[in-house]
Amino acid sequence: LPRDDEAQRAGRAAALQTALVEATRVPATVAERAEAVLTLAEAAAGVTYHNALGDVATAALLAEAAMRAAAVQAELNLAGIADDGFTAPMAAELAPRAAGAPERVEAILTTVRRRAAEGV
Repeated sequence: LPRDDEAQRAGRAAALQTALVEATRVPATVAERAEAVLTLAEAAAGVTYHNALGDVATAALLAEAAMRAAAVQAELNLAGIADDGFTAPMAAELAPRAAGAPERVEAILTTVRRRAAEGV
């Protein structure tokens, strides 16, 4: 984008802010959807047929990785966004989502391992 005069610089800055907000929404949505997969894995861990327990464990681990990676990407983008009306709620949404993932995955893996050992 051109930046020869003040109007162009202002337009460029506004366009970059808009693009950065949109670039933050994408990984935030990925984190949200990965959390939904993790929730499904939590439910499946206790009821899935034993031959599919490995699939449940894999889903949980991959969902955690996707959630945490997406949350970090969104967090890094937030640092460049000037709109506190966007950054504060987005940061508040992302932080607990990623922070709670490891414990949730460990609980799933514990259930999967227990059920596999019991043969159910």
